[in-house]
Amino acid sequence: MMKLGRWHESQGNYELAKGHYQNALDSSKESLGPKDPALAAIYNCFASLYLRQDLFDEAEAYSSNAVKVCAEAGRRVPELVTALTHLADALRKRSKFEKSLKSYEQALDACRAIHSEDSSETARCMTNLATAVQRRREFKRAEDLLKRALEIHQRLVGPKAPEYLTTLVCLGQLRFDQGKHEDGLKLIDKAARTLESLFGAAHQNVKDVKAMARNLLNKMHGLRRVIDA
Repeated sequence: MMKLGRWHESQGNYELAKGHYQNALDSSKESLGPKDPALAAIYNCFASLYLRQDLFDEAEAYSSNAVKVCAEAGRRVPELVTALTHLADALRKRSKFEKSLKSYEQALDACRAIHSEDSSETARCMTNLATAVQRRREFKRAEDLLKRALEIHQRLVGPKAPEYLTTLVCLGQLRFDQGKHEDGLKLIDKAARTLESLFGAAHQNVKDVKAMARNLLNKMHGLRRVIDA
């Protein structure tokens, strides 16, 4: 049921996915009980589904349920990292930035405990946290997290992997926000060109990164016009 639900979710068939997740949840509660940590995976599927639909209240509720059953298990449950990340994403979308930051920090702590410091999972958590602290203009902390994440990704998957390139885009955005406009744009352009060589110009990720680069370039030109005026 879960695999079929995930497939329907990936195809945009959200109501069908929801039905399969609900069947899995009902069946698991009946066979395992309402507090079994295995339920966290199903709650996380619901949270992912609702995040895709911009239903952030529902996403927060289901990810909170996942965090709760993981905590009650009293041991390291891998689903805890996903649950905390989904919760942080939902809170951020609802402009609850301080609570979101705390959840991203908890996700990174959990990831280090469950997967180790030098795992791809930990690097992704570092990137998520970096974007949150960047919002608070804690640029040095954000930069340290992103550089560490890039080191891990480069060693484990290489500089052409999507995980590495996503983090590179985040570092480019950080550089731009620090006032290092040209450096930031160069990093984002490098990521866009590499992604295009891998997936083609029509891929949505390529379009998104190129659109970001154009928007930042226009912003830079606008700032220069203000300065020159």
